[in-house]
Amino acid sequence: GGGGGSITVTPEQVEKAVFDACYFGNDQSKVTQGLVEHCHNICSSRYCCFESQAIVSSCRDTVGEEECQLYSLCEQMINERGEEVKNFIELDQLEFDLDSSSSSSSSSSSNNSGSGTSYRPGSNGVFINESEFDATVSEVEAVCDPDLSGDESWVANCHEMCADYLCCFATDGTGSNCKDVHGEDVCEAYAGCKVLQSSLSASESPFSSQQQQQGQQSINNQSEQVQLDEMAEACVPKIRRDANLRERCRKVCAPRDCCWQSGPGNCYVMNTDWCEEFSMCEILVV
Repeated sequence: GGGGGSITVTPEQVEKAVFDACYFGNDQSKVTQGLVEHCHNICSSRYCCFESQAIVSSCRDTVGEEECQLYSLCEQMINERGEEVKNFIELDQLEFDLDSSSSSSSSSSSNNSGSGTSYRPGSNGVFINESEFDATVSEVEAVCDPDLSGDESWVANCHEMCADYLCCFATDGTGSNCKDVHGEDVCEAYAGCKVLQSSLSASESPFSSQQQQQGQQSINNQSEQVQLDEMAEACVPKIRRDANLRERCRKVCAPRDCCWQSGPGNCYVMNTDWCEEFSMCEILVV
């Protein structure tokens, strides 16, 4: 790092950084502790923009309408008491458990920015500051902690966070290395994602660190068999008419969503065997 001089940040970069840190749309699975911390880090200096908060006195006049507008997503981090949301459970309840009229109107307004997904985090290789870089590093390490790899959702969660950055560590043969697209810093911040590649190439089953391999393996095979049976039963063409069945299929397939995702999040090439076992899940996207 280093390199003196102040970083000038354009409004677009601010808006994008806020979006990357705080946006979860209608996807409840994106509401994680990491998101909450990341979003707080970026928003804390601008909570003063919102009428709905009782944390600090308003700065809308001094900061200016336009600057505050860039941080509009931050308002979701303020609860009905006007305080900062403490953790992801609270945010989850705030956003998804209360079908109040306000939440539905806000979700319709956020849907207008349907282009949201065209944001690719870090594509300009810029972190707003050192603390954002550190926050990213620790967030990746927390979600992709190899010690948690015995847990089924681990691969899915780690993959979701890392999908766009796995190309940073691509070796020849798996496609292009995209360090030049994301920039050295961004790739370095996501270095914790490498664990996905080693865990997936180390064994057929992505969920096992060496020391628990034997015990874990038999549990996996057993639970995997249960899952395969459930998939065979639930993921059939009838799901187009039967909502309950579709939901069952979706549940059993959720840990392997990345296999059938379109775009850069797809993990099929890296984990073909793992994905193929659950090929019936593809019915959810076709």
